Amino acid sequence: MATATLSPAACRSANVGKQHRAYCETQQRFVAPDPHSAHRLEAMRQRGETQKTLMDLLQLLANRSVVFLGDSVTEQLTNALECSLHAAQLPALRFGSVSRKAPELLEACRQAVQSSSCSPGCRAADSALHVWSICRELGTTAQHLALSKGVVKIRSIYIPPPLNVSIYPRFGSIARLRQPCASPCIGGKHCHKTLTACEQLPTNVALATAVLDPDVIVMNFGLHYNKRRDYEVDLAEGVTSMNSFGARKGKVAIIRETSSQHFPSPTGDFAEAIARDPSLVVTSDKGGSVWQGPSMCFSKENGARGWRNALLYKYVANVRYVRIQAFENLTEQMWDYHDRPVLQKRTNNTVWASDCTHFCYSPRFWDLQVHSLFIAINGDSK
Repeated sequence: MATATLSPAACRSANVGKQHRAYCETQQRFVAPDPHSAHRLEAMRQRGETQKTLMDLLQLLANRSVVFLGDSVTEQLTNALECSLHAAQLPALRFGSVSRKAPELLEACRQAVQSSSCSPGCRAADSALHVWSICRELGTTAQHLALSKGVVKIRSIYIPPPLNVSIYPRFGSIARLRQPCASPCIGGKHCHKTLTACEQLPTNVALATAVLDPDVIVMNFGLHYNKRRDYEVDLAEGVTSMNSFGARKGKVAIIRETSSQHFPSPTGDFAEAIARDPSLVVTSDKGGSVWQGPSMCFSKENGARGWRNALLYKYVANVRYVRIQAFENLTEQMWDYHDRPVLQKRTNNTVWASDCTHFCYSPRFWDLQVHSLFIAINGDSK
């Protein structure tokens, strides 16, 4: 394991979030590759492999729609895609939202509320309100679900003819296959029993299919699963759902590999690191585990495939209509391209904390993601 160092100054000054439109339009396309991306681009040239560009991807998607399902790393990818679209300065490019009826979701929410139950300490009314709030949560970001009318508003990017491409970059905040079930009840009380009624809510794959009927679904969930069994159960169902979608005429189902993390363990995995040393995390004031380990990220062992992606390949090998988009290897060496360490205040003390999951913005790094997405959609072997 390499000695940890602070991320490069150019990275520490960058924003891991969404870039300003002015930057995208005036500077983004002129930024030189970061060292890792430069190495990969040179390796591609030596193999005689042509890098696919954003325009190549849009031409491949002509007259089709694509929806992205995923967590905050997926959001980074789609933010970068949006920035590249601004940089391309395509005429009549439209950013906005579309409204769709979602009667299936509305009915599922109603049934969940009617049949919800809770452990002692939570009143049934609290439990029902909680399940209803989960239904609302499906619309808190991109979707803005209006439960009374069963209408979903979804962020969209539209590239008009001759390309005629619809992109849905942020179909909700999706950290798991479906919305979580075991959160606190409304009113400050806590349910210690999973609300089984939540299982009636549709998976995010089923929801996207019912609401948008896209031509392409690009999905990833994984980083929020720290227990192998939990992930394997949901992954098996997710692969089956994606395979059913991909089996339909003209549809393409893609699951993106989970990205590399760079916490202090051989595979860089957060769960593995805290299993080795539980003191590296603390419980935040809002609940959940927060990293408080070393203020620097570490390189991972070359070629050490993470357990989530090992399971992904295991299950995809048994189906016909799911493709895998490369991402783990692309992010493997990006250990020094995470956000700067920050000083965080806790209830009892102040600690240095690191984000060894999200990547600092490097346009040429995300260009390589455009390339790998093209390869996956096109079904190429390279």
